[in-house]
Amino acid sequence: SRTPDDGDNDVSVREPDLRVVFDNAIDEAALADGGVRLLREGREIPITQSYDLGKRTLTFAPTEGLRAGTAYRAIISAAVAGPRATADFRWEFTTQVPGIAFTNPADGDVIPAGLRRLEVVFTSPVDANLVDSRNFSVTRAGQQLALADEEFLYDIDSLTVSLPPIDFEPGALYEARVRPSLLGSLAADRPPPRPWRFTTETPAVVGTEPEAGAEGVALSTATIQIRFSGRIASRDATGFQLASRSLAKVGRNAGDAPFAKVLITGFGAVNDSLVNFAPVGGFRPFTEYRVSVERKVLGELADAGSTWVFSTAARIADTGRGETVSNSAGTLALFFPPNSLQGGNGEVAIRVADISGGSLTGGKAIAQDGSVTLVGQAYEIDVGEAILRKPVSLTLSYTETDLGGRNPTRLGVFTVEGSVIRRVGGTADPSTRSVRTTVEELGIFALFEDLSIGLGSAAIQDVDCQPRAFAPMGGTLSSETDISFDLTAPADVTVRVYNASGRLERVIARDTPMAPGRNSLAWDGRDEDEDIVSSGLYIVVVSAGDKRAEKVVAVVR
Repeated sequence: SRTPDDGDNDVSVREPDLRVVFDNAIDEAALADGGVRLLREGREIPITQSYDLGKRTLTFAPTEGLRAGTAYRAIISAAVAGPRATADFRWEFTTQVPGIAFTNPADGDVIPAGLRRLEVVFTSPVDANLVDSRNFSVTRAGQQLALADEEFLYDIDSLTVSLPPIDFEPGALYEARVRPSLLGSLAADRPPPRPWRFTTETPAVVGTEPEAGAEGVALSTATIQIRFSGRIASRDATGFQLASRSLAKVGRNAGDAPFAKVLITGFGAVNDSLVNFAPVGGFRPFTEYRVSVERKVLGELADAGSTWVFSTAARIADTGRGETVSNSAGTLALFFPPNSLQGGNGEVAIRVADISGGSLTGGKAIAQDGSVTLVGQAYEIDVGEAILRKPVSLTLSYTETDLGGRNPTRLGVFTVEGSVIRRVGGTADPSTRSVRTTVEELGIFALFEDLSIGLGSAAIQDVDCQPRAFAPMGGTLSSETDISFDLTAPADVTVRVYNASGRLERVIARDTPMAPGRNSLAWDGRDEDEDIVSSGLYIVVVSAGDKRAEKVVAVVR
């Protein structure tokens, strides 16, 4: 008998010993004198051999072991069998042709970026001396990666080849191949192993500081921070851009005003997924910044980069002169009279406050009944450590979309105090889609339609004009004054301006229905003919029914 049998095409290379059991004694001298030969692909190869006389068993094997996917022929000389034998004893067999059982990662997988080995598990053993870069390849974007031969690993027990560690870049497509030469010469007659392709995760922006869309960002903010979902492909400053535009020059309908490039400094990759940098010279007040992350930062498979904006707080340059401050959308304006702010750094942050759905920070809920309905957005006004010494004029604007089907004459300014809304007041002007009032404390304010009050008659308290002196033609003083007063009940209000001689100069409001609370109107220093009045003292008279209150204001030309 013989092992393996003639024609066996599934011989395992793990069992390299060939055996022949004879039925009679043999010529051991002829056996030792080249009586056994083994041919691989037609070429004789060196072997080791031994003969067990008692069992009449010949065992021989190639000194280099059997190779996968290879044809062999064994020949025992006729002389070994004795002088009567007329022909050599021959038989042929082939070893198993390995196939790929599975790979890690598999075809189509998405893997995290970073250092790792690829693994290939075969169906049968491969030749260990062929496990190198000649028979394995990995490419990215058509470029073959270097694989160090000395770092290949082969575990014959698990039939697993581990390729050298590769630092896989994020957002990239990779292709790995096994060449047919690893599988033996017989593999040439079979379809080549299919390559397998896999990709690395494409990172995304998952967090920024300041947040995307943030308003009123403090000018003392040290850096812009960007957090990604994973390792990024490019970790240098060239993939990040910063641009800005002054909000003072961007009107409510000028969203396409151009941005100008801003140089960045202090760029640093804190780790593979967190970077920070800052604008040269720091943040400028009342400025919208646009941050752009280029596509190359996210990897070649990224569809596009990422862009977002935020805006910084306004700053009153000279609190002694006063100034009007607005938000970037132009939906909120504040007039700070001269010397109305004490302390602080002059920063005025205006931010959208989320009170929709009845939720506030800390889990508070807005307590309201069905008679009041939010119109537009709520805003938080923050002046930091500054103290408000005088009332400031607050104007909230709305759009037709904000208003919906609500009555514009029923709009009022409310403040959010804890979980309760409280009416401040406000004079509605449907022609400009705005409501104006004055406030003595800053916080969260919003417009509400208020159906809980009627409109009709009342009393007047605390008439005030801020600033007390103004210059209609401009200059260092404000160009208008804000006339504000409290109504204790609904009233039809008339506001007139007289000169020091008692002559009527201007009727600012005539029998205008106003709601309870703090109401506010502006006078621009012009008379009924739209001419600027002369310098001097003027008397503002607010009347409602038989109630009347006065305040003196100075016009400077």
